[in-house]
Amino acid sequence: MSLVDLIGVGILGIVGSLAVRGIQSQGAGNRVTAVIDFLGLSGFTFQRQVAILSVSAVLLLTVKTIFTIYFSRRILFFLGNKSAGISSKIINKSLSQGYLGIRKSTQMEMQYATGGGVTAIALGVLGVTANLIADLSLLAILGLGVFIIDPFSALSSLGLFGAIGVILYFSMNKKARNIGNEMSNLSIKGDSKLFEVIGAYREIYTRNRLRQYVDEISSIKSSFAHQSARQTLLPNISKYIIELSVTVGAMIIAAVEFSIRDASHAAASLALFMAAGSRIAPALLRIQQGTVQIQANLGLAKPTFALLEQINDVSDLGEMDDHIDFEHTNFRSTIKVNNLNFSYPDSNYETISDVSLEIHEGEMIAIVGPSGSGKSTLIDLILGILKPKSGNVLISGIKPSEAIKDWPGAIGYVPQVVNLLNASVKSNLEIGYPTDVIPSERIELALSNAHLSEEAIRSNSDIGEHGSKLSGGQRQRVGIARALLMNPRILILDEATSSLDSKTENDITNTLANMKGKVSLLVVAHRLSTVKSADRIIYLEKGKVIATGNFEELRRKVPDFDTQAKLMGL
Repeated sequence: MSLVDLIGVGILGIVGSLAVRGIQSQGAGNRVTAVIDFLGLSGFTFQRQVAILSVSAVLLLTVKTIFTIYFSRRILFFLGNKSAGISSKIINKSLSQGYLGIRKSTQMEMQYATGGGVTAIALGVLGVTANLIADLSLLAILGLGVFIIDPFSALSSLGLFGAIGVILYFSMNKKARNIGNEMSNLSIKGDSKLFEVIGAYREIYTRNRLRQYVDEISSIKSSFAHQSARQTLLPNISKYIIELSVTVGAMIIAAVEFSIRDASHAAASLALFMAAGSRIAPALLRIQQGTVQIQANLGLAKPTFALLEQINDVSDLGEMDDHIDFEHTNFRSTIKVNNLNFSYPDSNYETISDVSLEIHEGEMIAIVGPSGSGKSTLIDLILGILKPKSGNVLISGIKPSEAIKDWPGAIGYVPQVVNLLNASVKSNLEIGYPTDVIPSERIELALSNAHLSEEAIRSNSDIGEHGSKLSGGQRQRVGIARALLMNPRILILDEATSSLDSKTENDITNTLANMKGKVSLLVVAHRLSTVKSADRIIYLEKGKVIATGNFEELRRKVPDFDTQAKLMGL
């Protein structure tokens, strides 16, 4: 395309030379005559030659522009599609790096890094770079061609536009990257504040501090708008400077040419400069604006680059077996924990210290202890969500991650805080599975076992953001139903009855008691009534197992446990 541009500019230079010599009633120069002879136009009149050459130049430059637009569109659409694949790849690796790796970034940072940041790289950096390569090749080929035709015009154009380009590059690119950095930070900060006020609305409302958040978010949005205006202004400054340079350059070229050469040569050189300048100036403008865009988008993509560096050595999640199995054949509901030690990064003490325990098939084991004793951390280690510093965990004789991969759904888990979707209860139970692949009778059975008989629960209406239309107890029971859906052989409950009323808790406790012997149960609880019927209770304190036994044995071994039992009337 750049060669087509060069031919078009050369033809316009010939037209300028012919026009001047025609006005002066002079013959064309040797080089112009040679080109006319080559094109087979020597037999035409002067007017016909100018007309044919002018139309040819316009057609060539028009075709070049159309093809450039076409190829630019193809490149940008290609990169746009690629950006979706890149986002998917980053999410894949991010989720594969484990729980602690995921928690290195906030939810807003992760959302931005896998969305807007990827778009900034794919379209704002790579897409613009593709156009830069095209424009740089245009400048190189056009400059070389013009130099062969008229060295003075070529050197003048190169000196003028090159100097302007260098000055604009160093004066604006660093500023553009800083603006991009600030915009990405403000975007993440604004979204975080908005999610914060929505998530903690009741607490903030009762403190009468909603206006504080409105003012903070407004200030962030105002700063973002200011930076956005600065980013938009930068390319316009380049545009006006380069437009001015073409005009000034033409005046300088004309003055020099007419003072040292005859009128026909001067006019031809000026025509060539104007023709070349009409292509060089826009190309230079696009290059300057492109470099500013690249720097700005590199700033916008900073969170994505940080995440890419973090997941560089992480393997993909791998393929997933879509087969749904409710029987879990050959799965043994045993858990064996051997000399487990764990400490969080940058922590000076061990959260779990030399913990060993064994759960046999059909047993109900409870883990109790004061807040901060490491109960939830131990559950995460057993599930394989966290990796131990030393020691190991075996479920059905293999690593937790392998057991989950071989028998998906064989392990059910209920957290203390159930994360619910703004969808129907049915959709919340099916989370992670395609719609309507779970038999309706399985859903009904799970709802019944979780004592969810309310008509509203069994309807297809949405339950609101984070289950806002449900009570705390209903939300917890939806979580229990979700865990029971796949007919698990091991059921792990982490403070799963903390939000239930006494009657519902009693119903759930009876359901768990009926599961004994059929399902291995691992229950973390503060409310000791839930674990009274456990086969064994493990008392955890400061990450260590202090005592083990049934309910009455533990009362005798641990005074604090006995005190709690008495306070609860047990």
